[in-house]
Amino acid sequence: VLDSERMQKFEGRDQIELFEIEMTFHREDGGWSVLTAHRGQANEKTRAVYVWDTVVLKTDKGWTLETEELYHDNARERIHNDVFNRVYRGDDWGTGYGLEATPDLEYIEFKRETESEVGDESRTGEGEF
Repeated sequence: VLDSERMQKFEGRDQIELFEIEMTFHREDGGWSVLTAHRGQANEKTRAVYVWDTVVLKTDKGWTLETEELYHDNARERIHNDVFNRVYRGDDWGTGYGLEATPDLEYIEFKRETESEVGDESRTGEGEF
């Protein structure tokens, strides 16, 4: 479910400009996650969404993703980007550049320059969080 304070549609373009966005993802098991951002675009044909400017994704399980831009690929049901990301819940955290994940953050893969601390274990490198 995509909501925006203001939307602008220009003739001849598939993109809709979005301002102050809130996008809610619902899972079949009743779980959810909510994405917020100041700016974005949605493609009417593909339903793909690109957001930027203070992007935050929060899940019902307490995980938070903070980044500056994020793409939602509706066909693949994945979110991704190539910029710096920070994911955390309580004392567990991970950072890295480039991300591919599910919108519920059950699956997260950082592409490069990763660092994480989960429980008592610290890791540096590349790969899944």
